Amino acid sequence: MRPKWYSIFFQHIPFYWDVFVIISIIVTGFLVTFQVVYDSSVVWQWVVIYIGDGLFFLSIIFRFFRSYTDERGDKITDIEEIARRYLTSYFMLDLISIIPVELIAYGLPNMNVKEYFLAVFRLNRYIRLYKVWLFLRE
Repeated sequence: MRPKWYSIFFQHIPFYWDVFVIISIIVTGFLVTFQVVYDSSVVWQWVVIYIGDGLFFLSIIFRFFRSYTDERGDKITDIEEIARRYLTSYFMLDLISIIPVELIAYGLPNMNVKEYFLAVFRLNRYIRLYKVWLFLRE
């Protein structure tokens, strides 16, 4: 039998993880905006943005295993059902938002695009902001 503190602590982990991911989404949004507006290429900003991308990628993986409550109030824990629901709902938005489009653009041969346009390619990360809205709605 597990101690009481164990179940209390671990039942709240999804909430704390969501808060952590939401904070990283907001920080990434501010940094990407700053980089686009001020044409900034400071290394620490890139590091923070890519750490945020990594956290969001982990969030995508965790979403495949996270139970949910259906319309009738039943808790769904079947992995296949959870995966099916996620794949048919927000998965494509999440996937598009983690593609490092600016790195792909840098890697293309004969890419004669101004640095500003490469900065604009980073705006796909704004798609993640829907997660903030969903979190606040709950």
